[in-house]
Amino acid sequence: MKDNDEIRTCGKIIKEAREEKNMTINDLAFEIKSKNVTEKTVKNWEDNKDYPNLDMIYKLAYILEINPTELLVFRDKCRKKFIKKNNKIKTRKFNKEEFVENFYYIFIASCRVIIIVGVVIFLVAFLRLYDSSINGGAKEIDDYLVNTVENQTSYYNEIENKENIF
Repeated sequence: MKDNDEIRTCGKIIKEAREEKNMTINDLAFEIKSKNVTEKTVKNWEDNKDYPNLDMIYKLAYILEINPTELLVFRDKCRKKFIKKNNKIKTRKFNKEEFVENFYYIFIASCRVIIIVGVVIFLVAFLRLYDSSINGGAKEIDDYLVNTVENQTSYYNEIENKENIF
């Protein structure tokens, strides 16, 4: 006779717990409150044709009042068999409409960021020009440049004088 662990599967645990609570498959799917979980999804879990993801494990454990660790252990066994059988891990594929929609939202978000950065740069430049016009404008900039050149010239003259001493 087989061990009790070998006979039990994640699907059987879900089915037994659901039946103990007098719930139908449809009731369980409704209680999960996810648009991705339908009656067919729950049926596939119970028939071990598919397995619940980690989030669903915890939702199922809460709804059915069972130990999530037990579900995880048997889910992993079921998952390993499922991967061996199908020779691959399930991946989500995007259809063309989803790709275009996602691209559209990314494009709009990028445009908004570019516009915001442009506005900030424009405002900073405008405020600097406005500030310089209040504080003397172009004359102030010219004075700064002249002082800088004069200071550098005097600095280089001092260096030359020190070199001539040695």
